[in-house]
Amino acid sequence: MSTDIQQIRSKIYKYCAYQDRCTHEVSQKLMDLGLASEQLEDMLIHLENEKFFDDARFAHSFVRAKFMYKNWGRNKIRYALKAKVIPEHLIEQALAAEISLDDYRNVVAKLVKKKSMQWHQLPLIKRKDKTSRFLLQKGFEWDEIMRGMRE
Repeated sequence: MSTDIQQIRSKIYKYCAYQDRCTHEVSQKLMDLGLASEQLEDMLIHLENEKFFDDARFAHSFVRAKFMYKNWGRNKIRYALKAKVIPEHLIEQALAAEISLDDYRNVVAKLVKKKSMQWHQLPLIKRKDKTSRFLLQKGFEWDEIMRGMRE
């Protein structure tokens, strides 16, 4: 094995160990490190067999982190995972497993309350408009936003 391959392997091990990665991120990083395209597939298979990355594990941790810490809604999480080339079935499994309906509605209610207080000086209609646009941008569904605003 050449020194270049050993250096690339060492760097990619550290890259994968730092946080959960998906296939797309790992293959992109390998190309950035200068791995020849004919060796890319073999390296990806080796890394996946050694559990350095796993798309399902990545999807679950991504959903959990974005929902819990950034208060993203399902739509925004779904689009972000699609951008990372995660299969649709893995996205839906992760969303269903990591976000309970009660937690989801609690986050919507919390954000509605927070934004309403932030814009308390505005007329009610303006406050509702700004709050709903904010929540849509965060990736929440329209019916959940309306439910949160009614409560």
